[in-house]
Amino acid sequence: IETIAVPESPANMTFGGKDHKTLFITARTSLYAVPMSVKGQ
Repeated sequence: IETIAVPESPANMTFGGKDHKTLFITARTSLYAVPMSVKGQ
């Protein structure tokens, strides 16, 4: 388990992208995309 710092408080998150190795984090005014080394489910 790891903590990922983003500038705003996260509202939700999901894995996506072609290989499901991108973590998408939604916040009040932004969407963050974080590349991951493992595949999400």
